[in-house]
Amino acid sequence: SGTIALERGEPVRAEKDFRESLQYDPANVESLIGLGTVASGGRRWEEAGGDFERAARACEERASGLRARIEEIQGAALAQERKDGLLRRRRSQLDRVLLTGATAWYDGAAAFLNAGSRDKALECARKSGEHPALKDRTEELLKAIKRPARNRVSGRPA
Repeated sequence: SGTIALERGEPVRAEKDFRESLQYDPANVESLIGLGTVASGGRRWEEAGGDFERAARACEERASGLRARIEEIQGAALAQERKDGLLRRRRSQLDRVLLTGATAWYDGAAAFLNAGSRDKALECARKSGEHPALKDRTEELLKAIKRPARNRVSGRPA
């Protein structure tokens, strides 16, 4: 419901719904990203950076669990066709989680940069740049982080 409220342009309702969902699952990536997006829209950069960072760390945990499950499936005594299907699904899930995590790291870096927290921005950007899909964008962000403060990016993180 938080995502729907956000899409409808109701950030106050979205924030309330996202926070409520975190009471049930503190590692809910969609809610954490939603909170980061709401905070960014309100130019609450430090808060947004923290929300995106928490989302990225939750993605790392999920990725770890998926990697363990992939290993488990590889060693399982299953018919090869069944094993191949399970592995395809888990690898696809892993790819999505890794991209979501890298994007959250990137958005966190942009938010921290806008907050003036260069060290946190640099830490997040380096993690974002580990994903091949964000490598080029992250290099541009790293340049912005290293520029003098007056030339930094402004506005909502990507």
